Amino acid sequence: MGGLSKVLYPWMNRKKPFWVKQEANPYTDEDITPENKQFLEQERMNVLTCNTSPIITEQWDQVPWTPYVTQRCGLIAVKLGMYPLWTKTGRKIDCTIYQVPDIHAIRYTPPAEIDKFISLLHPRHYWLTSKRPPSWIKQKRWGIQLVGAFSADPIEFTPEWCNLFKEAGIPPKRKISRFLVSPDAALKPGTPLGVNHFRVGDYLDITARTTNRGFQGVIERWGMKGGCAGHGSTKFHRRMGSAAGCGGPISRGKRMAGVMGNRYRNARGLMILRINPKLGLIYVPGPTPGPVHAYSLLHDSWLKNRRRQLDANPPPVPTYLPSSIVDEAAAAGGGGSGILDPTICVDIDDDFEQDIYHESIHPSHSPSISYSEE
Repeated sequence: MGGLSKVLYPWMNRKKPFWVKQEANPYTDEDITPENKQFLEQERMNVLTCNTSPIITEQWDQVPWTPYVTQRCGLIAVKLGMYPLWTKTGRKIDCTIYQVPDIHAIRYTPPAEIDKFISLLHPRHYWLTSKRPPSWIKQKRWGIQLVGAFSADPIEFTPEWCNLFKEAGIPPKRKISRFLVSPDAALKPGTPLGVNHFRVGDYLDITARTTNRGFQGVIERWGMKGGCAGHGSTKFHRRMGSAAGCGGPISRGKRMAGVMGNRYRNARGLMILRINPKLGLIYVPGPTPGPVHAYSLLHDSWLKNRRRQLDANPPPVPTYLPSSIVDEAAAAGGGGSGILDPTICVDIDDDFEQDIYHESIHPSHSPSISYSEE
């Protein structure tokens, strides 16, 4: 591991410029002894591991899939990189690996209350084709499901952030996101989500923020040819050419130099080829938007042909419920308090194998060549 390098700023010994944000140090020295500090850390860990969620037994029932109506919640995953897989015919497939952390549902906003989200009703600046809100907002077809991932120590966050998770009875999360979910697939606060929410063979739409390339010219950003290298060209080698007519305004959406990347993009219709429930890994073919270790949103594909396949083979609604969860819910309903631990179904793979492959994928642990005895 390399040594640390000290960064020297020209304003270190004087007042910082106005564009440098002044932030106070969130950590203060309270003169706590090491023994008391260790005791407080242990108490915080007990809150993280022994917290309960107000989930009652009847909320663990499966819901039937309704074609053209049901829209399930998605997952928050982290992009780990790429790994090759081979089909049984010998064709190589470069796959992207996603890891699903501990995810819990925070709250659900029904379609009738979606009007309070001003950010959805106000036209956004990047809508180039229409200045009106989407039709699904006015039709009130779906609600908003808020989920969180990566449980963390409450001391790392502000009290306002920690209060977001108090009602759900879950520890604070590092990352939160929202999905469009139909009312029949809504999740109760504190419901855990795992990698078994999807199945091998399902098609996903992956949303992530692309890699930030910074300010780039038209040749790098849009792939333009550029000017001639010779024949009397002066200072025109990498310019874009004409921007508009003589005296006319520049049209909206004109391809010009600017920031490349750092935009939310979708990769649609990617089939799940392999799932590792033990480690929470999902393998999808091809490259996907976003750099390594980037947060990504995984949800059921919106493509029409893929949606028809879901209608023929419905997934679990609202999410996958392991057999141990069902047994725990029955025991709680028999004579217990009816309160379930939100960490029960995290990393539970008792119903699955170590690795689940698609029928066309060659398992990594199987021999690639077999010899017959003659």
